[in-house]
Amino acid sequence: MNARAAALVAAAFVLVGCAAVPPPGPTDADAVDYRQRILERSWQNTGLAGEAPQIDATVAPTYDLAMQAVSTCVSSAVSGGFSWGFGPADGFELMGASGGDLDDPAVQRAFYLCVAATTYPPDLSDVLTSAQLDYIYDYLAEWLVPCIITEGYRIEAVPTRDEFHDLYGQWSPYASVTPSVPQRDYERLAAACGPEVPAY
Repeated sequence: MNARAAALVAAAFVLVGCAAVPPPGPTDADAVDYRQRILERSWQNTGLAGEAPQIDATVAPTYDLAMQAVSTCVSSAVSGGFSWGFGPADGFELMGASGGDLDDPAVQRAFYLCVAATTYPPDLSDVLTSAQLDYIYDYLAEWLVPCIITEGYRIEAVPTRDEFHDLYGQWSPYASVTPSVPQRDYERLAAACGPEVPAY
């Protein structure tokens, strides 16, 4: 964010009554909670009943190596071809199958065990605290959405604060605009209204 845009965002926050100073960043304990949240979502995605199996995870040196370890584990533990996805809001999930059965409980359990078996050193840039999510939501709902509407665009639906937390911040009002406008119009809008998220 350039200095002018940062000043505009800070001024906007003052005008709408938001704190212009970002809340403190996450701690190592927040990173542990984030990892646990991902595992809980991933277990829910399996559709299996009961508590998730508790296993000791091996720590990979980096995120990329952790994802590679998950892929290798899934390839060896699950027969057939499967694709899988990951997102901070949704956790890990088997997405598609070729020669396998997504509804097979054994397949889902094996996938979860692969996901839970490898972690990586906490990267605090991936982690958002509750206070940070509130700070971002206030900016989006009280500044960015009204600005985009004032500029003549329509926002399909704005999540509630609780829904935004549940989405782990994975929502932007610009997503309602970008599919239907040329790039130069989007750039003009972004210059007028500000970045997708405030600095934090």
